[in-house]
Amino acid sequence: MKSLPKPNINPDEICQTNEFHRHKKQRFWQIYLPMIITVGILAAIMTLIIMAITTNPDMNSKWASIILMIAITGISIFAIAIAALLIYISISLRKGIKAIPTYTNMAKFYTDFLNTKIKVVSEKTTTPFVKIGGWVQGSKTVFQQRKNKKKE
Repeated sequence: MKSLPKPNINPDEICQTNEFHRHKKQRFWQIYLPMIITVGILAAIMTLIIMAITTNPDMNSKWASIILMIAITGISIFAIAIAALLIYISISLRKGIKAIPTYTNMAKFYTDFLNTKIKVVSEKTTTPFVKIGGWVQGSKTVFQQRKNKKKE
């Protein structure tokens, strides 16, 4: 069997497509904006906890300091873990977005190639049956016309 020809795909042409520009615009809305919102929510939660701990006059200052350190440490660790996860995901998505157009174009090329080969093979296999069916129908029509002429 012949080897399939390799598609001619230029990465510079891919960077000029509408899909690539759309992905580039969506990067802010789907990656950076959720990260900014998450950091803002975590900062607001930390501020509320600090205000709740420090503004209560009945609480002992020693316990307030300990709770404040625990709260800040816990929220900071959680925020750093979430930020690291979001950064890792955004870097992976960036690599994926750069690779996807090339591989989808290759897949399109190979499916189009396969489609043309399937059409050729199906034409070759169905043509004899279509011709036989045409001859049979033509002969039926001729015999029916002869019967109709004999009846008249």
